Amino acid sequence: MDRIRGLLAKSGLPNVEARAQEENDRNNNGVGSGGTDEWGNIMLPIVFRAAIGLAVLSGQVHQQAQARLHPIFHWLSLVLLLTFACFFTSKLIVSKFPIEAQVLERVGLFFTVMAFAIATSIIFLS
Repeated sequence: MDRIRGLLAKSGLPNVEARAQEENDRNNNGVGSGGTDEWGNIMLPIVFRAAIGLAVLSGQVHQQAQARLHPIFHWLSLVLLLTFACFFTSKLIVSKFPIEAQVLERVGLFFTVMAFAIATSIIFLS
């Protein structure tokens, strides 16, 4: 294998492995390392859609029924709001504060997992 690499280096052909390694290093530096940047891009629209759906549901429910609505729905709304705020703010500040943006994305990921846990536990309340 070393002999092949040596021949490729002498031939002047582009080194595909070196380019792939450079691309990998470039992708792993900064906010995207660890895959949290992809989570932010995926979860931001999902959380926004869920928050809008809860707001519409709350608006459709009559005032008397809203008083009987279980408090877990309010907690779920709060967690979704915090999730959206973390992901959205991290996207806004990534150019000036990359470390803080990475921390916010991880906090947003934590709130995403918490929202999932709350949403799946709602069916056990009745």
